[in-house]
Amino acid sequence: MQVLNLIRPEKSSIKYKVIQFPDGEPHIVLKDIDRKDYLSVICRICNPTDLFILMQVGDILNRQGVLFSLNITYLMSMRMDRVISYDESFSLSIVAQVINNMSPQAVHVLEPHSYRVQDLINAYWGDIATPIPDFRGYLKVYPDRGALQRYGGDSTKNVICSKVRDPKTGQLSGFKIENPEVIEENQDLPLVVIDDLCDGGGTFKGIAQLLESHCPNRDRAIYVTHMVNPKGIATLSENYKEVYFTNSYRDWGREVLPNNVKVIEVV
Repeated sequence: MQVLNLIRPEKSSIKYKVIQFPDGEPHIVLKDIDRKDYLSVICRICNPTDLFILMQVGDILNRQGVLFSLNITYLMSMRMDRVISYDESFSLSIVAQVINNMSPQAVHVLEPHSYRVQDLINAYWGDIATPIPDFRGYLKVYPDRGALQRYGGDSTKNVICSKVRDPKTGQLSGFKIENPEVIEENQDLPLVVIDDLCDGGGTFKGIAQLLESHCPNRDRAIYVTHMVNPKGIATLSENYKEVYFTNSYRDWGREVLPNNVKVIEVV
């Protein structure tokens, strides 16, 4: 099987180059494609440029009759998975339509955030396995019931948090633990918060403060799959003893990070 790795050129069996025209348009050129061999495309879709380059790859492969799959470590617009209002676009649907028009044989996504990804992408085959560290010996904490369901948690054995909003304004006013008895039943265990996506880290800071108020002497760790903002790294490192996330969105491991942060490589 051929591999086109748009994240790690050195790991790509299909060689390529990306040039930029004077008007800023990126343009990809692929080399030495075996038209008779199946091809696996490894990519991130973090921004419109990534998406446009991938569209060009699809055009090249389809014109040459090459069967291919997409293995996507980060999918742009995962959070915009529904119509918020008629004045806003259904962004995930737009991205999914682009992928569908490429006609891949199979699509795999790392932590797709929402079941709507599977619904909207015609050739969705399955999730890329989430590389969560072995947290045996920790009490798992989920920021909401969506995260609990995503990771197959048990509400009688795991801590579930939720956001508290002002009923009049809808503004976030804090967080609460829905099942505090689970914390009381597991008083000797350190805590680990698990979720799929971190931007600025405000939610996770609020949860850390909530856990501190309930059990001030317990160590806290956190794992998120997709880290998309340097501010989030700083926020998590200041509020948790151990911080884990992947390089699905960006090669964070090439930067100077706080000592309590570990980047898990998925590409």
